[in-house]
Amino acid sequence: MAGGLMFTVSLYAQTQLLLYFSLTSVPVGSWSYTYSNETMTWIEAKAWCENQSNGLMVIQNEKHNNYLKDNLPQLKVYYWIGLRKTNGFWTWQGTEQKLEGGGFWAGNEPNNKKHDEDCVEIYIKSGTDNGKWNDEKCVKKKHALCYKASCFEKSCSKIAECVEEISNYTCKCNPGFTGPTCMDVVQCPPIATVLSDARINCSHPLKSNSYTSTCVFSCEEGFELRGSNTTVCDHTGQWTHTTPTCTGMWCKPLTVPDGGSMSCYGGNNTICRVQCPSAYLLIGAREYTCRPDGSWSRFQPLCASYKHMFMASSGCAVLSTICCCMFCCSYCRKRKKSVKQNDQEKVMNPVYDGGDAPPEDPLRSV
Repeated sequence: MAGGLMFTVSLYAQTQLLLYFSLTSVPVGSWSYTYSNETMTWIEAKAWCENQSNGLMVIQNEKHNNYLKDNLPQLKVYYWIGLRKTNGFWTWQGTEQKLEGGGFWAGNEPNNKKHDEDCVEIYIKSGTDNGKWNDEKCVKKKHALCYKASCFEKSCSKIAECVEEISNYTCKCNPGFTGPTCMDVVQCPPIATVLSDARINCSHPLKSNSYTSTCVFSCEEGFELRGSNTTVCDHTGQWTHTTPTCTGMWCKPLTVPDGGSMSCYGGNNTICRVQCPSAYLLIGAREYTCRPDGSWSRFQPLCASYKHMFMASSGCAVLSTICCCMFCCSYCRKRKKSVKQNDQEKVMNPVYDGGDAPPEDPLRSV
């Protein structure tokens, strides 16, 4: 703007600054601010700053804000900053980022008191509100407060946000990334050794055992997975789940009554062979296999003595004879009853004795 007097002050930290987000500080050329001597509307202030190869002030953190309130001079009116309401959101016009963290508003602000208060000024040397923000109509006249950034397009990688600091900048890494420019991916420790009867299948989109790496576990046939079957390397460098284990699928113990014996072998004793004493008969299969689902391949075996078998056979024969006799008796009774009913019907109906003679006409004798 014609007649505008420009003041430029280099901002070098005079004390060691605490780093944000546990990032590495990268010293660069000094970050600076500029302000106009004359007042102008917010639109004019934005254009004035851009003509100086700068932009309206973008305040990214509390130390930034405190430094400005302690170093800017007190003028008759306050300073415009680059925050403006866009589509209902307070947005930094220089970076197009929405305001985060609530900002440093004065009491009861922003209140849109006079309506259309869509631009923001910063109070300087105003007592208790020093360094606080206020929403104001964009057509009001204020001093333009500009800044020259130390962040550039290639200052940080695309997976990071460049954060302005006083006399430096830091790269705020996206979750899962680290390093001065956030080019390094967070690593997880190698997967713990698993049993030989387990299978593991891992995918590593970025780097082996690093952020987003995923491992899926499964067990061999006959074994059961204990624990989560999936684990993922998270942004903190830890696996989301501990390594699972594989345990044998045990079948319920087989019992052999009446003195029988059983010998089992194979992995986890999955095959059992039954043997009965010489005076007993084996009922069922001689060999049984424990299936992967925990069930036996055949029914429960039984050792039965020949004496018991003979008694059972005799009992069955006697029972069969009794049943046969009862059936025959029942049949005979039914047959006899049927014949008796037929005889009674013949006596009551004379047609059965008349043979082929025609029936007598009752009107013939009249």
